[in-house]
This record gives sequence, structure tokens and C-alpha cells, in this order.
Amino acid sequence: MTSVRSRLETAALWTVSLLAVVAGWTELVARNDLLQVSTGQAVFFTLGALGAPGLATAMLRRHPDESSGPLLGATMVASMLGACRVADLGPVAPIAGTTALVLVLLPAVFVVRYPALRCPAPVVRAITTCFWIAAVLGAATAAVLLASGSVPATVWHSLPPVQAPGVAITLLVGQAAVVVIAAAIIVGSYWLRDLPRNARRALRPMMLPTIGWCVSLTASTIWTVA
Repeated sequence: MTSVRSRLETAALWTVSLLAVVAGWTELVARNDLLQVSTGQAVFFTLGALGAPGLATAMLRRHPDESSGPLLGATMVASMLGACRVADLGPVAPIAGTTALVLVLLPAVFVVRYPALRCPAPVVRAITTCFWIAAVLGAATAAVLLASGSVPATVWHSLPPVQAPGVAITLLVGQAAVVVIAAAIIVGSYWLRDLPRNARRALRPMMLPTIGWCVSLTASTIWTVA
């Protein structure tokens, strides 16, 4: 059953990614900005959008009984949109910014649910709870910003740069606190220290980037709030 669901999720990821690439290039051509836009940004967007379902497909073939593939692909798409949200993407910018706000902790969910890490159930529940709280706060923040029309440039690209409403700032501060808590749970979780030394050494290529992600996420969240 898991394999069938994972295949359907991967197929949906391919569909969404292909539509995003077509929509992105169509928007560039329609705005006559093709010659003014940095080709590096366009290539990054295209490779990221197509690489996400590609990685999901590769993981699904390697581990057909796990759901890690589609989750990795969705994480990659969310991270790519988060990186692009401050660029001039036209009508895509609010979509990228909203996605970044709602799915800010999706990489943490992927890490704790990755089977090789054997993450304890309490840690998985804690991170999952943090994810849903951050998602609700992010969606509420995006709704307030869209309704008010006052969107800071640090949330997503907007001209002219303006100050966020007080309600949105309060929601961002609350989400930042949840993000910091989730990062602290991952970095300070006891289960890594309880693993055998050989297991910790084998997981180091994955955990070191995860710790770096926690630090950078915390810094970027504080920067967004500030």
C-alpha cells in the first residue's frame, strides 16, 4: 500500500514540477523579461523543479517500501521556492513566499522520518507537532499580508518595501519561536548520542548538513522577523 501511495505522490510531484517550469518560462516570455533575467536564476529554478521529482523517483526505486522519496522531492521544491521568494518572480513571488512560510519545517520532518536514522517516536511527534504549528502560523501570516497588501521584502519580493502589520509581526515571532524549538530538538536529541560509534560515523554525512540547516534556518527566520 505504501508503494502505491508513494508512486502516486511521485507522479503528482512530476506533474506539479513540470507545470511550474512551463508556467515560469511562460511568465518570463510574456513579460518580455527573458533577456533581462539572469540565466543562472532561470536554470536554477528549472533544474531544481525537475531535480526534485527525479530524486524522488530514484529513492522510490531504491526503497520502494518507504515514503522518503516523495517527501524528499516535496522538501526540495519547498526549499527552492523559499530561496527564490525574494527574487522578482512576478505573480509567482507570493506563491513562493507562502510556500516558504507554510513548509518551513518540512526538511525537519523528512530528517526525523528517514528510516535509517531510527528516530524515536517522541522526537518524531515533537517535530511533527512543531511542523503543523509553524504551518498554521505561516498560513495565517501569509493571509494577513495578502489581505493588508503590506508585504516586507524579506518575506517575498514586493515593491516598494513596506513594514508588515503588527498582527503579521506577532505571527512571525511565534513561528520563529517554533522553528528555533524544532531546530533545538533535532540538534540536541539524545538518540544520536545513544547510537553506536560506527552508526554515528555512518550517519555523519547526513547529520552535519542537518545541523547546518538548523543553524541557517534559525538565522534566516530571525532575519525575516527583524
